[in-house]
Amino acid sequence: MTRRGHELRLDDLFPWPFAPGDLGEVGARAVAGDPLALAPSEHLPADIADALGAASARAHAPYSRDRSAVVLRLGDGSLVSGAVLESVAFNPTIGPLADALVGLDAAGRGSAAIRDAWIAVRRGAVVNHEAPARDLLAAVAPTVRLQTTYWA
Repeated sequence: MTRRGHELRLDDLFPWPFAPGDLGEVGARAVAGDPLALAPSEHLPADIADALGAASARAHAPYSRDRSAVVLRLGDGSLVSGAVLESVAFNPTIGPLADALVGLDAAGRGSAAIRDAWIAVRRGAVVNHEAPARDLLAAVAPTVRLQTTYWA
C-alpha cells in the first residue's frame, strides 16, 4: 500500500501479526471448492439446496474444514446466500449468516425483507455455526425461523 509516498506492508502496520504458524499450521490450505451436496426434500426446496451448495463452494474454512452456508429467501422470492469465512485465529471469523446479511445490506435490503432462512452444517462440526446464526437471526429478524440441514 502506498500512503503519502511511502510503501507500507501489513507487517509495518501490524508489527506483531498472528499468523498460521502461531497455531502450528503451515498456512491457509484451500478446502476443495466443489459444492457440497444436499438432497432436496419436503423441508428443503431444490432452489435452496442448490443455493446452499453454491455458497459452500465460496466458503473459506481451511483450519476447521467445516464449510457452512446460509440462504435467505426474501419476500420477493429472491435468494441471498452467505458462507463461513475463517480467520487464522477463528476470531473474527465471519459466520455464514453475517456474510449473508452483509450481502443483503449491500443490495440495499434490510432484514425486514427476510421471510425464510436455512443453514447447512456438518454433523459433529469442530466449529458450531448453527447456534450463533440462530442467535443473530433472532436479533435481526425475530419472526423468521432458521431451518437446519446437514451436508450429505
